Amino acid sequence: MEPWTFIASFWFTTWLMLIWRTYSVSMRMIEKDQKGAFIKNNRILHFIVYCLGMLIITPFVWPVALFEESRRKWVMAYVNGILGKSK
Repeated sequence: MEPWTFIASFWFTTWLMLIWRTYSVSMRMIEKDQKGAFIKNNRILHFIVYCLGMLIITPFVWPVALFEESRRKWVMAYVNGILGKSK
């Protein structure tokens, strides 16, 4: 097996896991806030931008796909960043 096959399959499956495990949770949290109205009204555009962004950064955030604590931190940081909240 060539190394590019392994790298591409790791990248693609990790990307799918990231989308599967983070998008729905973050959307539920964004919908609950008043500041999330624009994203709520433009779900398809947000999904496309989210997927493309995650595709680019997948190799750097792979622990988010595998570990619960990393996923929780990622979702909280993402939602707070989108809604403009700071800790």
